[in-house]
Amino acid sequence: LLFKKIEAYELGGLKLPDDQLEKVKELKSKLNSLEVEFSKNLNEDKTFLTYTAEELAGVPESALARFKKQDDGKYVVTTKPTDYLSVMENAKSSETRRRMSLAFQTRGTENNVKLLEKAVALRAEIAGLLGFAHWADYKTASKMAKNARNVNEFLDDLKVKLAARNRADLDRLLKFKKELEPGAKMVDPWDTAYLSNLLQQRDYSLDSEKVREYFPTELVIDGMFKIYAKMLGVRFEEIKGAKVW
Repeated sequence: LLFKKIEAYELGGLKLPDDQLEKVKELKSKLNSLEVEFSKNLNEDKTFLTYTAEELAGVPESALARFKKQDDGKYVVTTKPTDYLSVMENAKSSETRRRMSLAFQTRGTENNVKLLEKAVALRAEIAGLLGFAHWADYKTASKMAKNARNVNEFLDDLKVKLAARNRADLDRLLKFKKELEPGAKMVDPWDTAYLSNLLQQRDYSLDSEKVREYFPTELVIDGMFKIYAKMLGVRFEEIKGAKVW
């Protein structure tokens, strides 16, 4: 415990001269602000797409009922995870899924690319002041891996071992896609969730929409509180009319 405490203090910069320590604190404060703003931009992103009912063919009624509707009859689909997954796993149209995938992967980029560039520069400067070659070495110093080189070696080794299984999985998805689209030549990134979901239903009779019927919101929340009450030895009690933020 003593060793880990000392290590944490040293990684925090307490071995540095006072002026350099203050510099590290200042840079970390700036970095923290950038990271908070980055996450905030993602959480508050207002990106949405509009689709016709035909373009959303295959998407379950439970999701369609959740989407807002415009005056022209088109559905408004946001890039929030719930909306995103409903489309990516169920929409029959490849173009619908492609547009959804692109919107989701690029959400918040207008502001976040600039924040990321600043954050990368700050991380490099902090790592240098603390005596590390780069941020990756700094962040792994207190971990089991100890340095970025060990992490990369582990991942490279894992990549080789998983490559054959990955290829087999992709071949299986492509074979299934050809059953749906005889002229298909490859599995696009926006196909994997959709094809995997269909395969689950066909080969394992696992339909998430059917499962959902057994887990209404109130039942799930009540069950969650019961589990935590048992695990933590506490009691949850609802306060009617409580003042909340």
